[in-house]
Amino acid sequence: MDKRRIIKSFDNLEPEKQEYFQEIYPRGYRDYQEKIFRLTNARNENFFVAPMETDDAIYLVKVKLEEPKEEKDDDGYGEGSSSEKEPTNGAGKEESYEDNYNLD
Repeated sequence: MDKRRIIKSFDNLEPEKQEYFQEIYPRGYRDYQEKIFRLTNARNENFFVAPMETDDAIYLVKVKLEEPKEEKDDDGYGEGSSSEKEPTNGAGKEESYEDNYNLD
């Protein structure tokens, strides 16, 4: 017999299940980040869950956890945008014919 799989917020768990969750994660769920994973709902929103197994079901308990923010650049090349970068190999450098040849 397969166990039911239930996704539920910690606040919506019955009091005895909240106590059991606190027994499983005695130092708080943030100290067990290797067990916590991210899911995406139908609206493409991310949320985090911590697993908890009971005799009759496997719960994925929604927990609040900050997702690491990724710094994104405009052009993917690091600091600044591509329009602020200096050209390489002399491209775009203004030179005249006189600069390259001695005309005396």
